[in-house]
Parts: sequence; structure tokens; C-alpha cells
Amino acid sequence: MDTALYRNGFFRPDVNPFDILVPSTIALKLYYVERIFYSCCMYAVKAAMISLYLDFIPRNMKKSRLAAILTAVLIWLGWTSSILVNILICLPIQRQWYMLHQPSLYRDDI
Repeated sequence: MDTALYRNGFFRPDVNPFDILVPSTIALKLYYVERIFYSCCMYAVKAAMISLYLDFIPRNMKKSRLAAILTAVLIWLGWTSSILVNILICLPIQRQWYMLHQPSLYRDDI
């Protein structure tokens, strides 16, 4: 992500990341996509480790294999829920990088 931000001029000295600028919008879009890839990579490592454990556990050890398969199912459920939360956290998706003031449920004058 840093390389893409650097190419888009986000780290220039004259860019204020707190202003509503195009580089800020690009950064938020990249962050939105990066969260999905991070979740996929994290759960891919977990799936690779549990599949390695499944190879090591002999077939006659039924309880251990069942525990490993149950763990694999939980990893899959975690991955699925993580991806769905990252994609559906804000509808419409454009609100992820819309930086203007939006009315909220909370009072601002407190």
C-alpha cells in the first residue's frame, strides 16, 4: 500500500493527509481493498497450517482428526465472516472514502 500511495504523491511534503484531497481518497480506497487481501492472506496461512496438521495426524486417531477438521471449519467460517464484514461494513461502498461531514446519530455540540 505504501508504494501505491507514494506513486500517487501521498507522501509529498506539501500534501496534508487531513485535507479533502484526491490522494486522501486514493488512500482510503487502497485501505478498503487492502483489508480484504489482508484477511485472505491471514486465513490462508491458518488453512495451510491446519492442512499440514491434518497430514501429520494418522487416520486411526479419530478424535484428533475430528478436532483438526472442526478447526478447519472454524477457520473457514472466520474467513467468510471476515470477508463479509470487510465488504459490507458500509453501504454504499463509496461512503468508505467520502470525507465530507455527514449527519450522524450523535450530537456534535456536546
